[in-house]
Amino acid sequence: MRRPAPLPGDRADRPFAVREALEAGVPARRLRASDLAAPFHGTRIRRPLETDFTLWCRALTTVLRRGDAFTGPTAARLWGIPLPIRFVTEVALHVAHAPGTRQLRRKGVVGAARVIGARTLAVEGLPVVDPVSCWIDLARSLSVGDLVAAADFLITGEGGVGAVADAGELRARVAAIPRGHRNIRALRVAASEMRAGSWSRPESVLRWILVRSGLPEPELNQAIRIGGRLVIPDLHWPEFRLVVEYDGAHHGEAGQWAQDLARSEVLADARIRVVHVTARQLFGDPAMVVRRVARRLVDAGWRASYRVEMPENVVLEP
Repeated sequence: MRRPAPLPGDRADRPFAVREALEAGVPARRLRASDLAAPFHGTRIRRPLETDFTLWCRALTTVLRRGDAFTGPTAARLWGIPLPIRFVTEVALHVAHAPGTRQLRRKGVVGAARVIGARTLAVEGLPVVDPVSCWIDLARSLSVGDLVAAADFLITGEGGVGAVADAGELRARVAAIPRGHRNIRALRVAASEMRAGSWSRPESVLRWILVRSGLPEPELNQAIRIGGRLVIPDLHWPEFRLVVEYDGAHHGEAGQWAQDLARSEVLADARIRVVHVTARQLFGDPAMVVRRVARRLVDAGWRASYRVEMPENVVLEP
C-alpha cells in the first residue's frame, strides 16, 4: 500500500480546516486518505485520533467564525470549573455564536446564543467566554447544587488558591439578567447560596446540602491550631466542636489514610468530634448524611428551631 504524500507546512502536527488545506494546494483525494480523521465536518487531524479534550477544541477552532466562542460545559472544562462526571466523558462541544449570526450547525457541536454581556477571552489560545458568562450558561445544564459548587470554585479557586471571579461581579451579572430568563430562578438561588472557602466540588455540595436542610453554616477550610499542630478541616462548627471531613477516593490510599487517622486523633485529643463522609454516602444517600451531621450537632448542644429535612427536588450526581 502506498504511503500518503506528506502534508505541506505543519499540518501533520496540528488540526486544520479542509478549506485551508485546499487553498494551500492539497488535493482533495489526499484529505480522504486513511491517515487523516475528521473530528468535525470540514476539519482534519492526523490519526490515531486522540481523545485529548483540548486537541478536539483546537480542531473545531479551525472552522469557527469570528465571534464564536466555547461556552457552557466546554468552557467550564477549559476554565477548570468542576463538573459532574458525565460532562468529562461528553464528546459534544458547546459553542456560543456571535450576535447577529446563526448558531454553528455541525455534528458533535451544541450551538447556543451568547450570554448577554459575555466577553471572549483566550484560554490556551482558544476562544472562550469569560468565567461568569460561562457559569450563567451552565444553568442550562446543571442542577442548583452544582451551580453553587461551580460558583464556589469561581470565587475561591482550586484548593483555595486563584479565584477567577469576584462574588460581587457574579451577583451583579445575575441581577442584570432580565425577568423571564429561562434559568433566572436557579441562578438567583445559586448566587445567594454560594460561599467562598470550599476546596473541591464535593465539599461545596456537602456544605450546600447541609445548610439547605436547615443546619447552621460551618466554617470552610479555616485553620485551627491544636497544640503545636495546624489542622484545616473541610467543614467546622467551632461552637459545637464538630468537624465534617469529605473523604474522596484518594483518602483510601495508604499514605493519605495514615495522615487522616493522625489528624482525627489530634482532633479527638482536643475533644473535637469528627464525622467522615464518603462519595458513596454523599451522592448515594444525602438524606442519611444530613441526619448524621444533625444528630452530632444536637448531641453537642445545637437546638434546631425547626425540623431538619432535605429540601425537595434536590439532585446530586457524582
